[in-house]
Amino acid sequence: MKTLLVTLALLPLAACSVGGSRSASSENDRLRREVLDLHSRIESLEREREELRVKAAGLIAYPPDPLAPESLEALPLCTSISISSLSGLRAVDSGKTLAFMFEPRDGKDRFTQVVGSATFSAAFLPASGNSEAAPVRTARLSPKELRDAYRSGITGTYYEVLIPAPPGYTPSGGSISLRIDLADAVTGRTITAEKLIPGR
Repeated sequence: MKTLLVTLALLPLAACSVGGSRSASSENDRLRREVLDLHSRIESLEREREELRVKAAGLIAYPPDPLAPESLEALPLCTSISISSLSGLRAVDSGKTLAFMFEPRDGKDRFTQVVGSATFSAAFLPASGNSEAAPVRTARLSPKELRDAYRSGITGTYYEVLIPAPPGYTPSGGSISLRIDLADAVTGRTITAEKLIPGR
């Protein structure tokens, strides 16, 4: 009986110990996540600082004079834009969103990053024979927003812009006409591309 009483008296202490260990473990996990987030943020800021340093050093060492012929010949510049066939509608909580995916291409038909602003338009065309007007949605990206639209992963390297579809829009056999007008800040040219995709 005495042993039973001692055991019962120790149970609350054991429960507190277990509960305390779990709380400490949970807090340690949270702190580890915060440390990882801070490390990631520090690395990102260091990369941005290095980029700014390189830009500043370049302006000092190489004033804005014409490039040497060899360098100019090797400089990749956007000559065309390919709108990805992966562009299309995605279901979201509030309806549907159009994922507008595109790839700037250089003279060797390779993906190349771009600097500039871009205007996007999507005309949501009804099915053939439907007399309804085609709603048009547009979006404009500043140079910084365009840079942030860069994506790279298992589906490839591209830029992606999300455009809300018209409220209540359903493809119903229709299609979507996509257009991009890219104002290239490097060359001063405006490069345009268009593509018709199924509404899916």
